[in-house]
Order: sequence, then C-alpha cells, then structure tokens
Amino acid sequence: MVTPTLPHRLMRFKRLVIGLVGVAGLVVLLAGVITFWLPGYAKTQLETRLSELLQRPVTVASIEIKPYTLELIVSGFHIADKGDTEAKRQTFFSFDKLHLDLSIESLIHRAPVISAIALTAPVLRVAREAEGVFNFSDLLEKFNQPSEEEPTQAAKFSIANVSIREGRFEFDDRLLRSMQQLSEINLTVPMLANLGVVQTNWIEPHFEGKINGAPF
Repeated sequence: MVTPTLPHRLMRFKRLVIGLVGVAGLVVLLAGVITFWLPGYAKTQLETRLSELLQRPVTVASIEIKPYTLELIVSGFHIADKGDTEAKRQTFFSFDKLHLDLSIESLIHRAPVISAIALTAPVLRVAREAEGVFNFSDLLEKFNQPSEEEPTQAAKFSIANVSIREGRFEFDDRLLRSMQQLSEINLTVPMLANLGVVQTNWIEPHFEGKINGAPF
C-alpha cells in the first residue's frame, strides 16, 4: 500500500478548501439573490398577475424574504374595488402585514407546512349594488365557469398557529342604504390542516370583535 506523500496531502487539502469555499460562496450568492432580488421581482409579478386575474388594481408595499429563518413578510397589500373612475374606487380587500413562518418539513412532505401565520389589520368590504348583484359577482361568474381539465385531488397543507389581529368586515347595502360593520376582529386558531403533520401549537382558540360598535 502506497502512503500519500506530503505534497499529495497538501494538494488534497487545497482541493477540499477550494471546494468548501466554492460551496460557501454559492450559498451566500443564493441567499443574496433570495433576500435582495427575489422580493422586488415577486412584488412586481404579484401586482401584475393579480391585477389581470381579478380585473382590479392590486398593489403591494413590500415583500421581505428571510431564507435562513424561512420567513415571508408581505406588507401593505391592497385590492381596490372595481369602479368606473380612479376616484370612486374603494378597498375591496387589504391588510397591513402578513407574516408567514415556513417549516423545513415542507420539503419532506412535498406540501406547504407552515408553523405560524399572522395577519394584521385585514379589511374586507362587500357591497350589494342591486338585487342579487354584489361587488364580487363578476369574480364568482369568472371562477365558477366549468373547467375542461380533469378534476385533481385537493392540495395537501398544514398550517399551525393562525392569528388575525384588528380585522374588519364591512357590508355596504346600497339597495337598502345601510352599512353593517364587524370590527376589531381578533381570531386565533391552533391548527388548519388536511395533512397528517403535527406542529407545535402555542396559541389557544379565541375570537372577539365588535358588531356596529357593540363588543361580543
């Protein structure tokens, strides 16, 4: 058996160091792309594609991605109501911040496994414009059209520690000229899943809010 000489050992060590430096550089480069380039690209694509799909202006203030902790933060999301002019458009749906913690188990199960999701200040505004006509009627008609594709199985997912803070729901009945409002909604749900994955739950079920200013 031939014993490697010192130069051979040094050459192997040098190759190992070069390989490790190359892998580390690739990881740093990939993390930089995900952290600094991907959020801007995702923001543009989300605004463009959702605006086309919903036929309503969609804007996003910012998207932040943290690859090392698997966190996604979307801030200032807004869907305007469909209107004749820019001045008449009101909010259809919006939220201040969406904070999502993705679990590494998503790779194992090949399905979204979310360890926590927090939605801050969501607002949904529904308006009845005429008898049987709402501000979302066009969306129902669009998405209820029969598809020519073969039916697929429901997507698997696991979401734990769901919280909604300071939510608001408004119902504007233009036909009867009345406004109903459910405000200051605080909701927590330990688990929502159709995937057999158990996540650690640190929140308890809770719901509270105000109906037209009266707490319940």
